[in-house]
Amino acid sequence: MRKKRDTEQVPEVPMVVKKATQAIESRSRVALSLGAQKLFNSLLFLSYEKLLENDEHFLSVSDLQSTLGISSRDYEMLKTWARELVGTTVEFDFLKRGSKNKRDWGIYALLSEFDITQGVVRFRWTPKVRPLLHRPETYASLDLKYQRKFSSAYSLRLYELCARFVGVHRTGFLALAVIKDLLGVPTASGYYSSYKNLKGKILKPAIEQVNELTNLEIVLEESRVARQVVEVNFTIVRKAHREKEEARPLPDLAVVGSPTELLLLRMKALGVRRAEAQAIVGAYPADYVDGNLKVVEQAVSLGKVKSPAAYFVAAIEQDYRKIVVVSAVTTSTSPAQGALFEQKVQAIRQEDQDRLAAEIEQREQVMRLYSGLGQAEKDELQHEFIGNNSVLKKLQRKGVESPVLQNMFRAWLVNTWYTRFMNELGRPLTPSDEAC
Repeated sequence: MRKKRDTEQVPEVPMVVKKATQAIESRSRVALSLGAQKLFNSLLFLSYEKLLENDEHFLSVSDLQSTLGISSRDYEMLKTWARELVGTTVEFDFLKRGSKNKRDWGIYALLSEFDITQGVVRFRWTPKVRPLLHRPETYASLDLKYQRKFSSAYSLRLYELCARFVGVHRTGFLALAVIKDLLGVPTASGYYSSYKNLKGKILKPAIEQVNELTNLEIVLEESRVARQVVEVNFTIVRKAHREKEEARPLPDLAVVGSPTELLLLRMKALGVRRAEAQAIVGAYPADYVDGNLKVVEQAVSLGKVKSPAAYFVAAIEQDYRKIVVVSAVTTSTSPAQGALFEQKVQAIRQEDQDRLAAEIEQREQVMRLYSGLGQAEKDELQHEFIGNNSVLKKLQRKGVESPVLQNMFRAWLVNTWYTRFMNELGRPLTPSDEAC
């Protein structure tokens, strides 16, 4: 049933972790070193699925070193970074963008314990930090292969900040004091109170590293008052050629009928691209998105907006929730326009439900085809998937039931093997094909 083929090279699999906005928009009296930041992200990646379920987490030193991209010779350095995470307290969400009560405040240690015994790492997140990190409402998707390449802590922090806002293409203007806190710039000496020094020694080198080493392209914008720079904004775009070269995980699908799915549908009805809509949902609290959607939807229903998608993106960036839209059309036309808008939303909802159902059916079909293969063919596919990828080999040593490895393998079957199988078959599947 299957034709013999040449073995294809398996692309590098991204190690993507969802880092909460509250952790990105954080500050501490003494900024974490580059190594400590890398260790934090790596531990979060390796423990994410069991973050709330397990009080303590275990992994091999070699797995941790592999994720960090360091060698066994860096053992003492690893301990130094762990000491930082255990000994540093951090103020989460200091910008209060995700807080309903702006007076809420907290400062927490990151790790309560970290030890290494006979090649096994055991660590504990502090109780207050665990729920902040697990399945956050707003987050940035960080690919850990990029952080391996950074030589500056400022570059990594800038990458994290910009990754959070990549969907809306700009961070918005931020005061210089806020930028210093976000990047962990030391302020005690007063050297970086000069914008010239801040830009030349920190911002410019960090931007160059992010642009050179990641799939993001960042441009600095400056806002001046009396010729003095007082705020900066980073505009962000993805590099299309790198996205085509790099393997990426399947995007999360909102559950049909969930609040997130409804927000996505309403944005789509305005003409917002799905990728941008998903990024907005990931970057802002649900009530913030909903409030701005209501303002834009009202303006659209009154016929006051020529480009709803662009108007909505502006609303998200500038927060139009306090704007009151005054009717400029007759009451006889407003209900009709509102009804037309609702019909459009319902049509889009049905389209998305059909698409989701088709994707689910395709995945089930792929797994039925795979289940029908002989053991030798299954082993061949698993070997092809693993290839020479060192990260996948590490995961494989944990056993075939590793959830991370299984999810990656299923995604590979859907995106790579199934496409190739259908091309080789040259015709639609029949029930007899799945029974083979």
